[in-house]
Amino acid sequence: MSTSPYLGCTIETTVNTEAALVALKAAMVSALADVFHNSIVPDAKANCPVGTDPIEPGSSRNRDSITAAVWVTRKGPFAKLFTESGHGGYVEVGTVHMTGQPYAWPAVQKFIPVIIQQIKLRVSLTTSPVVGLGRVIVE
Repeated sequence: MSTSPYLGCTIETTVNTEAALVALKAAMVSALADVFHNSIVPDAKANCPVGTDPIEPGSSRNRDSITAAVWVTRKGPFAKLFTESGHGGYVEVGTVHMTGQPYAWPAVQKFIPVIIQQIKLRVSLTTSPVVGLGRVIVE
């Protein structure tokens, strides 16, 4: 399994039309959104370390600020897992003063097979236009 924060995926199809591409992207976005919001975010929250120090008013714990976004770019669908606490990255990778305590990337890695399965399922359910799924290759 890759240790990079980027996961690439090539999907081969037997139909090469603009309508097929639109249907394929929609299936991928739907799969990514479902897996990120319903599996990856909860797993990252469950494994995110939580401090015991009191927090400043108006602030939030890193765990409470974990969320995801899914969108389409010219290169294809993208998904991002992130925090809005201001220090989530430091917790994940560490600093010169503390060891990293990864919680985000392990959650993504854990659900990569589910992402691939959901993409295959949603593409196979696409009937109009017919998108013939050849294979999905994780890069």
